[in-house]
Amino acid sequence: MPRSAVLPSRCLSAASLVGTLVLFPACRDTGGPNEAVATRLEAVSIPTVIEQVGTLTTVVVRTTTPSGEAVGNVGISVEPSATTQVIGSLSPKTDARGEARIQWDLGTRSGDVTLLVKPDGITPITILGVLLPGPAAALKLEVPPQEVDMATTIGQTPAVRVVDRYGNG
Repeated sequence: MPRSAVLPSRCLSAASLVGTLVLFPACRDTGGPNEAVATRLEAVSIPTVIEQVGTLTTVVVRTTTPSGEAVGNVGISVEPSATTQVIGSLSPKTDARGEARIQWDLGTRSGDVTLLVKPDGITPITILGVLLPGPAAALKLEVPPQEVDMATTIGQTPAVRVVDRYGNG
């Protein structure tokens, strides 16, 4: 005569004892935290920065699962290009929304700059920046003046360049 067996609620169905044959269903552990694994990194703020020299900007990145669910507590390292710097930690962690905020001082030299963002175990991304010279602040003499007598031809024509307060033209 068959008898019923009581199994934990984690099991998918009841098992039964029939004669000497014992049938147990497949069970799975449904207890404990379900930890999401970050597989993607995206820039939340504008990934291409075009600013004037001397600007401080905030870069926001987010770590997510393949389905787009935010993942917090992911370690990130950042590497700014040589003429720029990060204000604060070079190794922030993502918050509960999966976001990390990075304060990036874009520096005082015009041209291209980069910020490499490398999360633990995820493909890194590079944030690109283009720095434009600031407002005109001075005239820089490119070819020095020469002392010559009146009515003498000058060897080189004097030239000046308009520069910002950091010397960018």
